[in-house]
Amino acid sequence: MLKSVLTMLLALFLLLGATFAEQITVQNTFDDFCTVIEQTQSKLSGENPSKLDADALEDFWLDKKQRLHAWIPHAEIKEIELWVSECVAYTQIEDFEEAYTKLDVLKTLAMQIPKNFSLKLENLF
Repeated sequence: MLKSVLTMLLALFLLLGATFAEQITVQNTFDDFCTVIEQTQSKLSGENPSKLDADALEDFWLDKKQRLHAWIPHAEIKEIELWVSECVAYTQIEDFEEAYTKLDVLKTLAMQIPKNFSLKLENLF
């Protein structure tokens, strides 16, 4: 009996630990991504925008998405990839204004996606 209770408690603690690890990882990753987006926006709206600014954003995202595959659905990752790719494409043709608007959408996504995975009542039921 005691063994069963201890096993259930251990399983509960492991589950809670994994849940908090997921939340912290997802939140920190998207906070960093928001920072990179804002830096890219300021560079694109500056005097000398460069194609390399969006490439740095894409490189950052490609690095971070590998870890996110374990925590969030692939559809969320694919949507962000689409917007990042569009931003890069617009910077390559030097349409920096359109690239800037794509970054606005990316920033909104980066702020909303972690909320979908937080421990809130509306996410549990």
